[in-house]
Amino acid sequence: MTEQLRILILEDRPADAELIERELRGEGFQFTAKRVWTKSDFLAELRNSPDVILADYTLPGYDGLSALKVAQEERPEIPFIFCSGSLGEETAIAAMHHGARDYVLKQKLARLGPAVRRALQESAAVRDQQRAEAQIRHLNDVLQSVRDVESLIVRERDPEKIFTETCKILVRTRGYRLVWVGLTESDSKRVAPAACAGSGIEFLKTATITWDETPTGLGPVGSALRNREVSVCQNTATDPDFAAWSEAALVRGYKSVAAAPMIHGNHLFGVLVVSADAPGAFDDKELRLLKELADNLAFALQSIEDERARKRAEANYRSIFENALEGIYQTTPDGRFLAANPAMARMFGYDSPEELMAAVNNIAQQIYVDPARREEFKRRLERDGEVTGMESPSRCKDGRIIWVSTNARVVRDATGRILYYEGTSVDITAHKRSEEALRNAEALYHSLVENLPQCVFRKDLAGRMTFADRHHCQMLGKPLEEVLGKTDADFYPAELADKYRRDDEWVVRSGETFETIERNCLPNGEERFVNVVKTPLRDADGQVVGVQGVYWDVTERQRAEQERVRLATAVEQAAESIVITDANGIIQYVNPAFEQISGYSRQEAVGQNPRVLKSGKHSPEFYKEVWDTLLRGEVWHGHFINKKKDGTFFEEDATITPVRDSAGHIANYIAVKRDVTQEVALEGQLRQSQKMEALGTLAGGVAHEINNPINGIMNYAQLISDRLPPDSPLRKFSAEIIKETDRVAQIVKSLLTFARQEKPLRQTTSLNAIINDALSLMRTVMRHDQITLAMDVPDGLPDVECHSQQIQQVVMNLLTNARDALNEKYPDYHEDKIIHIAARPFEKDGKSWIRVTVEDHGHGIPREVRGRLFDPFFTTKLGKGGTGLGLSISHGIAKDHSGELHFETETGRFTRFHLDLPVSEEKRS
Repeated sequence: MTEQLRILILEDRPADAELIERELRGEGFQFTAKRVWTKSDFLAELRNSPDVILADYTLPGYDGLSALKVAQEERPEIPFIFCSGSLGEETAIAAMHHGARDYVLKQKLARLGPAVRRALQESAAVRDQQRAEAQIRHLNDVLQSVRDVESLIVRERDPEKIFTETCKILVRTRGYRLVWVGLTESDSKRVAPAACAGSGIEFLKTATITWDETPTGLGPVGSALRNREVSVCQNTATDPDFAAWSEAALVRGYKSVAAAPMIHGNHLFGVLVVSADAPGAFDDKELRLLKELADNLAFALQSIEDERARKRAEANYRSIFENALEGIYQTTPDGRFLAANPAMARMFGYDSPEELMAAVNNIAQQIYVDPARREEFKRRLERDGEVTGMESPSRCKDGRIIWVSTNARVVRDATGRILYYEGTSVDITAHKRSEEALRNAEALYHSLVENLPQCVFRKDLAGRMTFADRHHCQMLGKPLEEVLGKTDADFYPAELADKYRRDDEWVVRSGETFETIERNCLPNGEERFVNVVKTPLRDADGQVVGVQGVYWDVTERQRAEQERVRLATAVEQAAESIVITDANGIIQYVNPAFEQISGYSRQEAVGQNPRVLKSGKHSPEFYKEVWDTLLRGEVWHGHFINKKKDGTFFEEDATITPVRDSAGHIANYIAVKRDVTQEVALEGQLRQSQKMEALGTLAGGVAHEINNPINGIMNYAQLISDRLPPDSPLRKFSAEIIKETDRVAQIVKSLLTFARQEKPLRQTTSLNAIINDALSLMRTVMRHDQITLAMDVPDGLPDVECHSQQIQQVVMNLLTNARDALNEKYPDYHEDKIIHIAARPFEKDGKSWIRVTVEDHGHGIPREVRGRLFDPFFTTKLGKGGTGLGLSISHGIAKDHSGELHFETETGRFTRFHLDLPVSEEKRS
């Protein structure tokens, strides 16, 4: 024997073991032997899978029967032979019963060689049988897997269920670790798992698998799809193409992976993938099985798609057949229905196709009114193979007669024999009636056209007249026979004829109606205006074959319209505000001037009552007088103070005129209003100027009259003082008389300065003098009102070039306003009843300025009126004598002097007005 055996000898005596080895070598065995005599050593060597075990039955610390039991439990395929010095027959039988292959007495070792050889042969035979049985089991499992999958494919028509159950079958019958089916995504080259079964299926949720040439497409899945053949990775730990998933696969026990593409014809559906828990798990048989299963799945998918497509086609055909508006039929040459759709049955008054086919067995007699039409139908089919648009009167179930248009073809067998006719039928009764109605309408049309007051004509595509009514002929001054066949160029100047032709061409090209008012020329050369409507003239097929037109004289209307347009333009462009209301005073129209003056847009004003402009400055009696005048039908003239949208007041001179309708009732009112706000402001300024001039004249006269007595009093007081002894108590009284008289003289001097009638010329003036003169005139009033004047006006302020009276007027106006504010807040004495007057020079934009500030601690100016404070006639002193012109005039004076009047305020705390004036250039130099 040439094979090298491995023999495990369980023997405590070395000499006996040596005899056993010598005997076996003498028999020609080549082997290596390992002698053991303890249980632990025996178990250790048993795991090294020896080819045969030779054991003594009795050992000092162990026995052969125990060793046999262990060997049968762990390695039953290894032959076990007892070789003992003393082994009784019963013991030997018991040993054989427990699995020993033979026993040999040490006294008869010559039997050992044949016993070992026979045991090895029996063991080999057992192994061959086990392999055969395993192969049979494998084939049975394979066949069972194939049968289960094929059975699934036959009974199931849902691809998703087929995939899922296939995965489960392979896990159950083949013991795969993981089975999944992936579908290809052509655009992204990704493989999307469609179903799976087994262990670690979460792997598919995180793994990226493609079938391109990237690292995620190099594994067996991508390779199988690209190459369209089975691909396998026999070791996921070492295969470099599997590196992208190796770590995740090994964690889940996927030691080898195989993939088979699912292909049917040229259609690649996806891939069937299986993973095993051992390397090298896939032999050729296993891969063939995988390919067969993948092919079966692809075939199933294709058959499902084909079946679905067939059902869709059948459903579509059935839907067309059942829902077609035309009747669809098959009939035999002898006049019976083979098939008919619901529309065919309904056409002839039957409830269903079945009723039609059961009731009619002779189409010529039961359907056709003239049976000869059926014979003509058959004759045409036999001659031409088809019939198109054959119209025949037909009879319905209830006896009604309808017109039917039929299209049909003949169907023959391979020998040319007619099998049946098939075609479609349409009920054209309504169409026939329409044709008759059209003929009647044509006659009615001609009758109607001839009696219309308008001119009517028709032209063909070349512009030639094909119809003209008598009015059109009269406009042309020609009889009908001289009009037909002619074009516009035969009747009108070239300019008009060309224009008419272009209009006709547009109607033909666009297929739309054209309407316009245009110039027309009569035969006598008189020009008129006509309203023209042109429409495309169509034939029965809807094709445009010409133009038809209607026109009528609108000359007078056109002239009236032109007059209206001129009037409307004048109203729109008028500088005066124009408002039109209905009889109830609701605004219907306003012109742009109204929008500009009032601030209300046309959309905001229309629908409103003019009272939206009420300012509150007129009494109810005023408005009553206006309405009384208008309701009497009389024109009202007057003056309004109204309020704009932004709250600003404005003044208007208005004329409101009632407008009567044809019945004499007042239908509208028209108001024409002129904005006179600026005029009124100028008049106010003029009056104020005149008042100041008169006041100045009076003050000058009074001052001159007072000045002489004052000088007398002062002189006499001085004479008295000079004659009194130095210690006389009367000297004190005379000094007081001189002091008070001097103060009166200063007041008179200020009055003379204020009253001086200067021309409006500017001159360099001391601002200190202007402020002092103003204060001289105001001190007595302030003292009377218990107001303290706090001065912060340094001496030697720079001079300003100004009209001194105007600047003094501004300062006095600011002081008066501050006084009024304090009196309103503090009617009696209060420690805060103080007016602060300050002046200081400053620089701005590289120039020298001087600022005069008047500050009070009154109520302040409300936020809502601050933006209107310098508007003319705006006042917060309604009912208190305010004119609303003081600040407006002061603001104008400041601007006129290239200066600025502005303010600071905080409601409830203070108001601070600043008068900024440029320093005189002469002074700066």
